[in-house]
Amino acid sequence: MLLPERMNRFIVVGEKDELENVIERLYSLNIFHIKDFIEEGPIFRIGEPLERAEKYSDYLLRIRSLMRALKIKEVDQKYSVKEIEEIIQSKLDEINKRISEEMERYSRVEGTLKELEQLLKDLRPFEILGIRPSLCRGYEGISCFVGKIRNFKEIEEIISQFREECYVVRGDGEKDIYVAIFVPKNLSDKMASELSRTSFSEIPVPLVEGDVGEEIKRATEEVEKLKNELESISKRIGGLKEEYAGILLACEEYLAIEVEKAEAPLRFATTENFFVIDGWIPSERRDDFIEALKDFKVYVNEIPSKEEPPVYLKHPKPISPFKLLIDVFSTPRYNEIDPTSIIFITFPLFYGFMLGDVGYGALIGIMSYAIKRKMRSEGWQSLASIGLYAAALSIIFGLIYGEFFGFPMYGEESIFGLTYIHTPLHRFEEVVELLMISLIIGVVHVSLGLFLGLRNVAVMHGWKKAIYERVCWILMLFGGIILVYYLLPPLMEGVPLGELNFLSPIFLLGAVLLISGVAILIIGEGPIMIMEVPTLLSNIVSYSRLLAIGLSSVGIALAVNTISIELFLSKGGVLLLVGVIVLILGHSLNLALGIIGPGLHSLRLQYVEFFTKFFEGGGKKYSPFGRIRKYLKEG
Repeated sequence: MLLPERMNRFIVVGEKDELENVIERLYSLNIFHIKDFIEEGPIFRIGEPLERAEKYSDYLLRIRSLMRALKIKEVDQKYSVKEIEEIIQSKLDEINKRISEEMERYSRVEGTLKELEQLLKDLRPFEILGIRPSLCRGYEGISCFVGKIRNFKEIEEIISQFREECYVVRGDGEKDIYVAIFVPKNLSDKMASELSRTSFSEIPVPLVEGDVGEEIKRATEEVEKLKNELESISKRIGGLKEEYAGILLACEEYLAIEVEKAEAPLRFATTENFFVIDGWIPSERRDDFIEALKDFKVYVNEIPSKEEPPVYLKHPKPISPFKLLIDVFSTPRYNEIDPTSIIFITFPLFYGFMLGDVGYGALIGIMSYAIKRKMRSEGWQSLASIGLYAAALSIIFGLIYGEFFGFPMYGEESIFGLTYIHTPLHRFEEVVELLMISLIIGVVHVSLGLFLGLRNVAVMHGWKKAIYERVCWILMLFGGIILVYYLLPPLMEGVPLGELNFLSPIFLLGAVLLISGVAILIIGEGPIMIMEVPTLLSNIVSYSRLLAIGLSSVGIALAVNTISIELFLSKGGVLLLVGVIVLILGHSLNLALGIIGPGLHSLRLQYVEFFTKFFEGGGKKYSPFGRIRKYLKEG
């Protein structure tokens, strides 16, 4: 669970007559990670796809085009393979024709509708002006400028320059003033120049000849007809979607599988008569792999390899959602510790420690559950599961802190009247204690990362490099902790530095560990690395955000409660409603911050303070040849 699954490398060699049967068997096994053959030479070359590849690729493109057009999502329905094969052979063209015709009809009507709506928009100014659009175009000796302007005084100033050579039609709209300005052709450039200095905005002149009112009436009636027609087409498309959604999804899955199998030889090495398939399988499935291929005339051989295998991460069901957080960062290498099981504990723990409110935790739990019910994709399912874990820890810490939407849960002012229960930790009263807990969590978390890093470097690069890169930091960390443990309490009590016993075994142990760590660091990495020593302290101090984010959240909740109660709810009357609105909006904002803040800062502690101590990443994901079928069943 803390390491990727062990992998074995196999090659499969056989005659080309067996190629298609071997591909079918390997695909049904869904365990063989194929290593692509890319280095062609005088003997081996990349294989050619099976004959059906082009036909099925064409079918697949058509199916996916239909699915995009219908905006098909997942359905809970399965079809037999034989049924889908029959549909593809005999009914796919008919289905494609029915859907395509309706989609084309919809696009055509929608395009006409948009043109008419634009025409109506263009005609409105001429209705206000009271002139036909045909009067504003088509002259040989006159130019017409039609547009809108904010202040008519700007036009009056221009008119005064043109005297009697300019004629203006004005129409006052709700917001703008519309004008049609007629000038001789020889003055059009001058008019355009003058208008460019004003707020004048030109509008298009529609290509209609008749009366504006009649044109608007005709266009409006046509728009209504087209909207009704669009609604009718939409209903028919909806019916087609309901009828064929499951079938198209099953066809798409079947064709995608067939195309993948048909194009598989492009990943193999081949000669004129033989093929060679190279790849990896999980060690636990070694016997299954050999047994599955014994029916064919092929040579199956396990081969040693110095090449790094693909990474197969296998987790128990409760832990598997947290693989999403690892995938966002990087896939671990084959010999690295897989941090999924660790982040399964630390991420919700940090999140709950920061948020720590029963009310907010319950709402996050409800939201996560709703996402889990509605969103079926693997990513959303994982995210919702992580949200449920985070919500549970937030509720637990909320019970410890005694907080419910910022209101106290225990004591004389408790909203639940639980005066006989006392808060184990009050965030505003035990700030120092909570800060110490945060820093202790930081020490434990960073120490764990360093020890994991020690193991990873030792396995991948040897113990010498591990001592220079990790042991030095472990010595410095624990040496610094011992010194702080010895010096801090007396200094906080006011004991002068000169009165401290620097020959104490505890002090000497801490000093020796710290100095030894620095010396090993200098020997292994060079004197310049001394500049990095303070980052160890900054990493530990960074965990104080566990307290700081929590205090900011409860502080906002307390402010919202105080404002809404003291200024509004306590006054009664209309202010009661205002107080409720303030309460809801305030807590909604704080909930949003409570989701984002603890989530981001918890991730930061994992990725920056923890992962950098041991996690190199850059592994290649295990991707077996095959797939789990969602819409197909045998038969």
